Amino acid sequence: MNGTAIRKRAGRSEHRRGQSGIALFVLIALTGLLAFVAVLNLVPKTNIDQAREQVTDAALARAKQALIAYAISRMDEFADQRGIPGRLPCPSTRAPATAEEEGSNSILHPDCLGQYETVAGRLPWKTLGIEPLRDGYGECLWYVVAGNYKGGPQAGAVLNWDALGQLVIFASDGVTRLAGSTTLNQAVAAVIAPGPAIEGSVSQVRDRVANTQNCPGNYVPSNYLDAGGGYDNSSPSTVPGGITQMINGYVNPVNRAIEVNDRIVFITPQDIFDAVKARKDLVGTAGSPGRLRQLTQMVADCVRQYTAHLNTNLTDRRMIFAGEQVVSDYRSRLAYVDYPQNSGARLRGRVPYTVLNTKDELNPRGLTELLTTCSHWTASPAFVPWYENWKDHLYLAVAPDFDPKDGAETNTVCAGACLTVGVTTNVAAVVYFAGSRLQSPLQAVTTNSQRNTISNYLDGQNATRFTDANSGNNLLSADANPSLTNDIAYCVRVPTPGNVEVVPC
Repeated sequence: MNGTAIRKRAGRSEHRRGQSGIALFVLIALTGLLAFVAVLNLVPKTNIDQAREQVTDAALARAKQALIAYAISRMDEFADQRGIPGRLPCPSTRAPATAEEEGSNSILHPDCLGQYETVAGRLPWKTLGIEPLRDGYGECLWYVVAGNYKGGPQAGAVLNWDALGQLVIFASDGVTRLAGSTTLNQAVAAVIAPGPAIEGSVSQVRDRVANTQNCPGNYVPSNYLDAGGGYDNSSPSTVPGGITQMINGYVNPVNRAIEVNDRIVFITPQDIFDAVKARKDLVGTAGSPGRLRQLTQMVADCVRQYTAHLNTNLTDRRMIFAGEQVVSDYRSRLAYVDYPQNSGARLRGRVPYTVLNTKDELNPRGLTELLTTCSHWTASPAFVPWYENWKDHLYLAVAPDFDPKDGAETNTVCAGACLTVGVTTNVAAVVYFAGSRLQSPLQAVTTNSQRNTISNYLDGQNATRFTDANSGNNLLSADANPSLTNDIAYCVRVPTPGNVEVVPC
């Protein structure tokens, strides 16, 4: 074998060894890459999931905070019906007509006009004054608001700290109630992080519609909110006042398939009204009255003004009959009527809106309505909405000396049968605002029957003496008897002939 052949064979061997070396390098590199991918799928995936959860949690918390702040801030921004604390915005329920409309609530859309009807839609981030909020998968948040708390042209007639939520939220087991274990803690709103479309679903189509630059997608709830375990997060009850049930995630126990990946935070009445009560300008003090004291004082002054309508020489200071305690619909002011002339309960009850029986007794000098003829009804813009939403908390007691039926027309001062409220004497009538519910004894107002029970509003001795007119003329007030009652009282006094005044008592 010559040298040339040897060199050729050696070259081929070196070439094969080179190829083998490259192949080995590629194999090692490929093995390392596969190992890296395997590790990426194990460890980093957990980290990614945790990061997504953290983003989702932060977005949901931010939305809840913004909604509560919105509900409280209504007091500061409006004097009309919109200025009642507790009102929440309607969701965004339709595709925006312009880019500027994106993120605004759809208060004039038919979906939002049904009174007391619960509504689902996208979170109205622009209305809330915040940025678009997204979950850990990049999806913008959705929102369900109970009809009782929904704002807009068809807002409910009564929203106060007794107003019930309409949402029951279940844990992922479909049994445990996160909200709604009792009627009192049903949720008033839910914010939902929709997550990705359910794997294998052909019905959740998330095509983008026009003018959704900030939150790309569409406004069909079922394309984002899931159903499973017997619950459908995308379909709230359309019955006025109806209960909506939702579930915070759900895995089918048979095939272990994820049917609901929605993450939910909720807001209860207590979440809102604990914050509202913390404001000094809600109730206030006798020296610095808040909105509810101002309302009570103005209603008491309307009673005073009614007596001034009786004649011009101020010799007749008879008051009005109290309103019937049992009302057919506590939300309608027309249901608040005065007792008949011959009723034994006519001197103690609710503040009446219509006073037909008083008018008949004092005819022709009487008027048929107590409030609309009062100067505050037109002169104080906030009076009407605050009255409308808190009227079920207003009560009236009249002294026997100033009974429209049996009191003398010539009674211009107390003649021995006046009221004493706290330490205030010579009281011809007193208007009460029933303060926040006591927990012991429990005052519950979740049903019409409970709302027609006076002891669920007035406290202790006040409730007893409103129920039994013969039990005495001594009543309590929060200012004079703070350890015994939360009931705020404003008294109509006749200290001297022809002089009628309204004072805190």
